[in-house]
Amino acid sequence: MFLDRAIYDQIIEHSLHVIQQTVEQTDPFPHIQLTGIFPEDVYQQLIESFPPSECFLKANPKHHSNEYGGSTRQRMSLSEDALDSLSTDSHRLWST
Repeated sequence: MFLDRAIYDQIIEHSLHVIQQTVEQTDPFPHIQLTGIFPEDVYQQLIESFPPSECFLKANPKHHSNEYGGSTRQRMSLSEDALDSLSTDSHRLWST
């Protein structure tokens, strides 16, 4: 597994800070909303290295189809097999 320890540490530190600053909401039920969970630079890297559509598989057509039989949802596993199709840099980022 590719892992960028510096990015990992940055994500963990930032996420913990966001979680600590998050206030519980009570309406309409108890919940929290995490805003900005990724550091801005990491989020930008994720957007810029978003996997191409070929990497995505159709979600269960039994539950996620339109009236023409086409899938309305797609998914990509973050498993090593799925990430192997990405460039080395994208693989490392998405694995992290």
